[in-house]
Amino acid sequence: MEQNKISFFKKIIFYIITIIFLIIIGISLNHLKNFYKSTQLKSKKDDKFFNQIVKSDNFPINIEKFPLNSSKYDSPSRHLSYYGENMYNIDKLTFGECKRLLIDIRRVLNDGNKDEEIVFFRTNNIDLGKSRVLNKNNIISGKKYINKIGTRNKKIDKKKDNEIRIVLLGGSTTINNSYLNSSSEYMSFYLNKYLRSINSPKIVNVINGGMAGTRLVENYHFFREQLLQLSPDIVLFKESANNINNKILLSEIKLNQLIKNNNLTLYEEFIPKFIELSKKNDFIFMTADMPINFNLIESFENGKEKFWDGYSYHSPKRPEFLLKELYPFLDLENFRNLYFEIQKYFVNLSEKYNYNHLKILKYFSDKKGMFGDLVHKTELGLNYEGYIIANKLIEEINLNEIMINKDNLEFKNIYDDLTLITVDSSFNCKELN
Repeated sequence: MEQNKISFFKKIIFYIITIIFLIIIGISLNHLKNFYKSTQLKSKKDDKFFNQIVKSDNFPINIEKFPLNSSKYDSPSRHLSYYGENMYNIDKLTFGECKRLLIDIRRVLNDGNKDEEIVFFRTNNIDLGKSRVLNKNNIISGKKYINKIGTRNKKIDKKKDNEIRIVLLGGSTTINNSYLNSSSEYMSFYLNKYLRSINSPKIVNVINGGMAGTRLVENYHFFREQLLQLSPDIVLFKESANNINNKILLSEIKLNQLIKNNNLTLYEEFIPKFIELSKKNDFIFMTADMPINFNLIESFENGKEKFWDGYSYHSPKRPEFLLKELYPFLDLENFRNLYFEIQKYFVNLSEKYNYNHLKILKYFSDKKGMFGDLVHKTELGLNYEGYIIANKLIEEINLNEIMINKDNLEFKNIYDDLTLITVDSSFNCKELN
């Protein structure tokens, strides 16, 4: 009798487990069916979008739909903000700048990022000491990789005999920080992909030397003291709003006022220095526009705080910060007109000093989903910018005819000679004195 009861209960348990198992399989199959349908619909939408881009631009190199690694947005790994990846020159930092920096760091900490730390540096290198900011080096996090020499490349090997080295310089729009949910695949990743798709016996290697929040003065000294040793063949400086003083007034001013108020003197001072360096060291110097978001409102889905990166929607944490606090008086139309004027200024400067300027601003004027804010691009925007720059670059330069510079066998890393001071958000700026 007891044995029959046990057998009965065993059968009941078996049937229950079987039913639960079948329910789970049914639910899973239904989810897979719905996922397949949504993927197919989204894929058709993406393909249509990409086909329109290819058709409208008519370039020799076609755009590709690179797969998005969604884990970069949700990775539990250490994520660093703009402030956590920079180090600041303690001898150039004013009391007011220090206080503003600490306010920003504390806000980042309050947003839940406990990995931020402030690093000041001091250097005996007189020229490097003119820079306010440097990249930290040896940084590995969920969204960033900065190697031991301060560039956004995992590793830079010995230069090959057929390797064309391109060094990118500029601010956060060159590295494209993870403001909002921008990509960890820097624009240089896509530029490399497109330039390597060209049928050529030469190999292109793009080195991203951008530094967030920097101006031409920092770009020049970092390049001359550090990256020039990499024997580049092409140096491309991407225009940055950081070179325009008093950005808060950008909606109210015109180009002639910028020039009159000496807000563009950095270009007049440092572009000739780059040209001089290029002649002494046999590399090609070029500049390129900084694309801006001409469709700011339309970049967000149905007015919600979401943006499309070409593959999926993501919700930025603080879109209102970049739009309201950083640019409180922004009038987009005036800003757009100003940047087209600045493009003309760059073209005139390139003609004056005889170097190539890549005009890429217009290609972003009718494209949606390219930006996560006013100037920082989404995954799709980075892909598209790499595609545009690659095509414009080969319009100006025949890569097969470049005489490749030989590798510099000795490399002196500037980071080895820096004195570093690490502090936290409780630091008292009066200690700077």
